[in-house]
Amino acid sequence: MEKYVKRFFLKLHDKGKVKELLGYIKYGRDNPPNVEGRDEYLGMDAKEHYRIEVRLASVFDNYFMFLNPPFSGPSVKVPVVDGDPEDKVFNDIKRVCYEYRD
Repeated sequence: MEKYVKRFFLKLHDKGKVKELLGYIKYGRDNPPNVEGRDEYLGMDAKEHYRIEVRLASVFDNYFMFLNPPFSGPSVKVPVVDGDPEDKVFNDIKRVCYEYRD
């Protein structure tokens, strides 16, 4: 996992986007989500579901799958990412840091 995180940050560093990304994460951490109640579909408190750490873990799970998809035979479709996976993850992180925080 460490090599994937290094790859992610090195690619962002090459594009000059690390400070921008850290700013999004800081915003998401400092501003709790504006949701209340229990999400019955997920079976958990909505505020807990939208907590930044939970959402970032989900984004990075997707990133790891893009880079190292599981192989279960010839009939399994490999996930397709248009463009650079690091750009997609960067945009996903930005989205989850701002969702329900306006």
